[in-house]
Amino acid sequence: MLHLIDPLSNLVIEPIPRPFAERFNLLDHKICGVHKKYHLDAVTSMGRYYLRNITVFSSGTMNDMVIMGFYDMAELVCFRSCDRMWTKPGDISISIFHDLILYKGQFYTADSTGRTCIVDPHTLNVTVVVNPIVSRGHTNYLTESSGDLFRVCVYLKRVWKRIGSIRQRCRPIPVRCRVYRWDLKGKEWLEVIDLGDSMFSLSREHSYSVSSLDFPGCEGNCILLNDYRNMNNGEGIPVYNMEDGTFTELPVFQATYSYFGHPTPALN
Repeated sequence: MLHLIDPLSNLVIEPIPRPFAERFNLLDHKICGVHKKYHLDAVTSMGRYYLRNITVFSSGTMNDMVIMGFYDMAELVCFRSCDRMWTKPGDISISIFHDLILYKGQFYTADSTGRTCIVDPHTLNVTVVVNPIVSRGHTNYLTESSGDLFRVCVYLKRVWKRIGSIRQRCRPIPVRCRVYRWDLKGKEWLEVIDLGDSMFSLSREHSYSVSSLDFPGCEGNCILLNDYRNMNNGEGIPVYNMEDGTFTELPVFQATYSYFGHPTPALN
């Protein structure tokens, strides 16, 4: 069965917008892959567990493959083609991991302390960047854009509402973003104030970057925060404008049409 999947939220678009072609020929359309996502759901004698942020390194053969991910967001675990069980690379004492990415053949992690750890996929040696970035934010994301590695720190505001005499804490909302580019030679994060024609789409499961030049109607120099949909009782995705530091909100499916022109078909 053919379903339309919103590329920003991963939600199924129902009902299908009209008018829509009864037949869909992929040869009639330009196909562009913007990101790759892995999912691993493991079942053991102890039960079922789910690893997040699955990232894969491979030189092209099954004998040289490394799978890395987060277990409960508190442990970094990996599995190599030569291993018989999952192992922990090096000695990393972290409270909470936020993100993981493969960049130029090395694994990079972002965590709640503001530190960056680099893991070699062959030796599993861990290099910890000595000085954390000045501003660690509440949530950190890693994404690659135009060959560079970026780290986005999202600052959150706690929101409370009163129901009768009870004061209840609501889901925090984003109020600011700061962006850093990784200096490969200096081994440090350099703050960036302009993304040019790039648009970052960030989430815990699938962060990626696209160029507004490749998608007519797409706006550059902005950041879409997919983990904070429906903030302020809205129904959309928060969009952070790097130029003036303000947020706007786009309805989920409208964001797809506004930024990409048409929804992306996917087989299910």
